[in-house]
Amino acid sequence: MPALLRTLKARLSRRAHYERTLSELRRMDRAVMNDLDLTPEDLPALAHKAVYGA
Repeated sequence: MPALLRTLKARLSRRAHYERTLSELRRMDRAVMNDLDLTPEDLPALAHKAVYGA
C-alpha cells in the first residue's frame, strides 16, 4: 500500500506542476507568443512536454 500512495502522490504532484506551468504559459503576452511562433492551442502540449518529457 505505501507504494500505491507514493505513486499517487507523485502523479498528483506532476499534475499540479503541469497546471502551474500551463497557467504561466497562458499569461504570456501575445507578442511574445508570436515571436516564439506559438498559438494558444500549442500551450497544453508545451506544458505537457515540459513536465512529463517528450
